[in-house]
Amino acid sequence: MIQKNRIPAVVSGLLSALILLALPAAAQEGAPRISAGLPLSRAEGQAILEELSGEIAMHHVRQIAQYHRIQASPMMRESAQYVLGQLRQYGLTDAAMESFPSDGHRSYLTWLSPVGWTIEEAELWLVAPQRRRLTRYSEIANALVTLSASADEEGVLIDAGTGLDPTFYQSTDVSGKIVLASGYGGNVHRLAVLRHGALGVVCWNDRPEYPDQVRYTGMWPKAGERERIRWGFNISYRTARELKALLSGSEEVRLHAVIRNGNLQDGSLDMVTATIPGDRYPDQEILLMAHLDHPKPSANDNASGSAALLDMARGLKKLIDGGRLPGPARTIRFLWVAEMYGTAAWLDAHPEAGERIAFGINLDMVGTPAGYSVLQVIQNPASSSSILDQVVSEAALWVSGLNVHEPRGTSQPMNYRVVPYSGGSDHYMFIDGAIGVPSVMLNTWPDPFYHTSEDTPDKIDPTALKRAELIAAATAWSLAVLEPSQADDLLEMQVAGALEHLALDQRKAVELLETMDRSMVDVDLALLKEDAEDILEEQLDRELRAVSSMMRLAGTGTDSTTAAAFRQAVTRACARLESHGTVIKERVIETELSRIMGERGLIRLPQLLPIDSTPERKEAMNLVYRRATRGPITDDWFLDHLPTERRSYYQDGPGRNLWQQSTLRYEIVNFVNGARNAIEIRNAVSAEFGSQLLDLVVTYLKDLQAAGLLVDARLGPPQR
Repeated sequence: MIQKNRIPAVVSGLLSALILLALPAAAQEGAPRISAGLPLSRAEGQAILEELSGEIAMHHVRQIAQYHRIQASPMMRESAQYVLGQLRQYGLTDAAMESFPSDGHRSYLTWLSPVGWTIEEAELWLVAPQRRRLTRYSEIANALVTLSASADEEGVLIDAGTGLDPTFYQSTDVSGKIVLASGYGGNVHRLAVLRHGALGVVCWNDRPEYPDQVRYTGMWPKAGERERIRWGFNISYRTARELKALLSGSEEVRLHAVIRNGNLQDGSLDMVTATIPGDRYPDQEILLMAHLDHPKPSANDNASGSAALLDMARGLKKLIDGGRLPGPARTIRFLWVAEMYGTAAWLDAHPEAGERIAFGINLDMVGTPAGYSVLQVIQNPASSSSILDQVVSEAALWVSGLNVHEPRGTSQPMNYRVVPYSGGSDHYMFIDGAIGVPSVMLNTWPDPFYHTSEDTPDKIDPTALKRAELIAAATAWSLAVLEPSQADDLLEMQVAGALEHLALDQRKAVELLETMDRSMVDVDLALLKEDAEDILEEQLDRELRAVSSMMRLAGTGTDSTTAAAFRQAVTRACARLESHGTVIKERVIETELSRIMGERGLIRLPQLLPIDSTPERKEAMNLVYRRATRGPITDDWFLDHLPTERRSYYQDGPGRNLWQQSTLRYEIVNFVNGARNAIEIRNAVSAEFGSQLLDLVVTYLKDLQAAGLLVDARLGPPQR
């Protein structure tokens, strides 16, 4: 097999020449990136650098961290009101709160809304063989499993290991007892309490390197569970060791849980939005977003992103009002959401968002110092390939070259990486193929205090906040002001980057060709060759989509002259990229196929077969679906709506490997557009992740249809 990062030799020299030809003249001559790669003037860049403040953002981190910001809860609303008040003070006159009912029964898109919750106080006591308080909610909010109900109960403690092994409950009666476990609170509660009758659960953080750290866990009831929820506490590793030592003795260990006014109730998902209106194309928007929720204090996750967003709104508004920046051509929207579930509700209420919002930038956990983590610039998946990736990368490069240092922040150089797509936050919601907003995320990782009681404001670095602000603001501003006359340089940079991507990604096709063997019959050899060619074609299509995404800035509401100018620039760039990319594709197949066949002793060159050359491919060619829902599909929704006999296929059967690859499943769905058939979808994900079995993709698509999530495209037009 070839090495993972090997570029076929024939492409190496060709690539250098093509990239040089593709670069704009200014870039070849070494012009500063801020002019060649960003539609951002030096004066605009300097103004943004001077005005944005990690110190002011740090003030907001401290304020937001005081709230126990559980989705659909009153304190979440209070934190949203704080953000709203600050925006109005900063002069964003259209700042408003949008609220959506959230009760554990109602769904938005395929997302079941969380239950509302209030809590006054909670304590967990050890009462035998000795008496002492183990933990208290008012001291550490994470000590109580989120959404626990009121309680005043005493019971025997029993060690259940992880608490997630079904065989433990088959051999041990936990009815009426309190279960000690290292598993996630909600999952242990579902098994121990809801299924086997335990009183409650006490879950501990299995991280001896942080012995006093308390995890954040929640009940998150599924449909029908709200009325049955009981209670749980989270404790540290140190406390768990002490309890385990007592359990190893001969005396009974008893605990007493006291939870006052733990009420599960109807609530609301509260989000705040404000805009800086565009002067020329107000109906087009560049979105800056951050999620506001999480338990007290949750400083990095995500008071940091929410605070950075507040300071960007302040800074850009002040610069425009003061005349240091012109009004943007396009509207810049700021959006504070309740993570995932609130975003689903907002998108459900704004079905036009996919057309109105051109690009999105998500800030989630952006406050960790450079010495502890890496600032990740997380790009789009292949299904959402766009010019945004190029712009945010150039913005990060620009900021990395600046001497950004806040008075009370780190002075260490910026440590950042541009990394492939990963989900786990709200950009994932907007990227969804039925919504279609290319979106990136800024994130500092790793964070050893993630989802724990130690995610406190003292861990946050004002310098890191300002650097993230600068990258996001430079990206958003560049896209908000871009005019057709500025498009060519940016598109040529995109073409140059695309050629490099194509060369690096050839390995996926070459690795497939490397599986050729003398024992294969002609039809198998031909299918391998055809699949390799299809992968190369899909990779070129991915880069062409990125170039074409520039048209998102033309919009449906702009004048025809502007749209025509953007279209001409995009057409020119696509023609150059397709010409160069086709040369690379043809040369790779020709040379690598000859090399591999020579090494394998293969004589006959595989001939191209009809696309329906086998019964399996004929069926797949005729499977064309459109989406029946919008937004990413939740696992619970899929399994709950799947026929019972099919669920085990993903949980315990041949589909388990696919089930464990959430990004692959996400992309399979994203590529469903009412036009691609199953073979083309398989080729698209193979180009992204490496060769995928057609049968696996076909089976998943059929099960999505069985769950009511896809419909036959012949039944109607593709969903917008």
